[in-house]
Amino acid sequence: MPSQPNMQGQRAQAMQGPASLRFNGLTIDLVKQEVLVGTRPVALTNTEYSILLTLAQMPGRGVSRQALKGLLTGCKLALGERAVDQHIVRIRRKLMEANPDHDWIGTHRGNGYVFVDRA
Repeated sequence: MPSQPNMQGQRAQAMQGPASLRFNGLTIDLVKQEVLVGTRPVALTNTEYSILLTLAQMPGRGVSRQALKGLLTGCKLALGERAVDQHIVRIRRKLMEANPDHDWIGTHRGNGYVFVDRA
């Protein structure tokens, strides 16, 4: 019979889920909180990482600006009408510098943004 701590460890490991999200050349390491395009690290701020992670956790589904704005509470930028848009522009720019042939963030016109997992 396995010891109690071993069983708890196995359950905890099973409940943790994947250590990273992988999409067509983009890897989001959930443990290290790093983003890689291929093998190239992409330096994102904590806020940019949170926005990208939120979008990537729901690929193909639109996320409203209002929902993303909720991630900006610790942000030093003024939380104006376009604060989320400014962050998205920076994230896109950084990802495009790493791979100019792919745009992982699409726009839902008038609504918000969507993570695009396609070549």
